[in-house]
Amino acid sequence: MNVRVSSRGSGRKLPIALYDAGYQKVREDERCLWPFYQIVVCYQGKGNIRIGGERHELAPGTAIFLPPGTEHEYEAGTEPYYLSWVSFLGPIAESLPSYYGLAEPLRPLVLRDAHHPDLHLQIMSVMEYVDLSDSAERISVLLYGVYTSFLLRFSPGRDSIEPETPPAPANRKIDEAVQWMRGHLHEPADVSRLAGTLDISRQHLNRLFQMRYGTTTKDFYLKLKILQAQKDLVHFPEADVKAVAEALGFVNASHFSRVFRHVTGVSPTRFRAADSGARGRDEAGSAADFRIETSQ
Repeated sequence: MNVRVSSRGSGRKLPIALYDAGYQKVREDERCLWPFYQIVVCYQGKGNIRIGGERHELAPGTAIFLPPGTEHEYEAGTEPYYLSWVSFLGPIAESLPSYYGLAEPLRPLVLRDAHHPDLHLQIMSVMEYVDLSDSAERISVLLYGVYTSFLLRFSPGRDSIEPETPPAPANRKIDEAVQWMRGHLHEPADVSRLAGTLDISRQHLNRLFQMRYGTTTKDFYLKLKILQAQKDLVHFPEADVKAVAEALGFVNASHFSRVFRHVTGVSPTRFRAADSGARGRDEAGSAADFRIETSQ
């Protein structure tokens, strides 16, 4: 069964706007070429995707980023496999990869992490909101979360990430740590307190994050804060930089700006100005009205 939701467009401008989203069972070969950005996640079964003459395995946890105009083909396997996806347009879709060190022209990216099903769950969250009235802004924020979750996990210059697999108990500790961070974004990034909450040493927690994410615990925590800051700067233009910084637990606006520039390559003010200017030129459709299509 295929399920697809898509925008009809009502002229409303958004920094990132849904074109369509869905999930499907793949049972036969399918060649595609789309004029929008797309993130595709395999959440069950195994198959293959061919991009530019190269074949990549699809397995639970595999996520693919496809820029507009990327020709690709899903190949059927001996058993069906399942994909979910979001397709989107807008100035943030165009500009955000550069903040994560991805050079132009954008190329397809493949991420493999069987321990990180968040992207599929986030895509399902997008679909939950499409039949609600006045949900355009909320869906835009959710799309931003899907996009930044992918970019946060991707290391520039590599075609894929296949992280070392920590033991199962260690994975649970990492998941608990990330959940704790997301619930404490408004507080200072206190890794010692986090380690104490998990009843492990700060050094051991750092080793676990290096093993799974290739970064330190503190850097991961700060990147989550900056992801939230980018959302706040875009969706709350009336809030000044100092207010955004204080809401995310930074000691002052100067410290926040240094961290923001280190993570994104630009200052918070420039990031907001670039988004504001791009939105004025954006011709992407709105995510305000949707239709739902299903097929057997």
